[in-house]
Amino acid sequence: MRLHLTDCLKNENGISLIPVMILLAIATIIGMAASSTSNFEIQIAANERMYKQNFVRADGANQQGAQLIENAKAAGGQVLRDRNEDWISFYDDSVDYLDPDNYSYPDFTKDPPDKGIPNTKLMVVDHGGAVGTEISMGSPYMHAMNVYGRYDSTNPPGRVIIESEYRVRF
Repeated sequence: MRLHLTDCLKNENGISLIPVMILLAIATIIGMAASSTSNFEIQIAANERMYKQNFVRADGANQQGAQLIENAKAAGGQVLRDRNEDWISFYDDSVDYLDPDNYSYPDFTKDPPDKGIPNTKLMVVDHGGAVGTEISMGSPYMHAMNVYGRYDSTNPPGRVIIESEYRVRF
């Protein structure tokens, strides 16, 4: 019996199997961790893309509000004085930039025609005369305005609001 046991201990067949199995287990764990990390980074990139897209849409609505002011100013400013368009409102305590009822879809049927982006709205709030500022030069028609662009995302749900201050003399 002793002779047989010593022969077994001298036999080196299969000795490399143990380190190979350990290295294979380590490589599997590293591969699973790398796969998990790349999936997480893909989700981060998708969220960042969605955020930038929503931001650009809200900024586009904000720029459209500024363009509507410039167009009204170029047409003589009567719209700005009378505030007779649905996209412009006069500031009072009830105007809240978070309230969806204060926003309007601009009338894109006018020249130039544009279909607009769904869920994108704008609001122009006239705070009234800004007489006494350096740039008003005593003009009674120098107004401080805030222009808001808003985009409501449906998937994932969220809202981006961009506000810019605008001073216009008309």
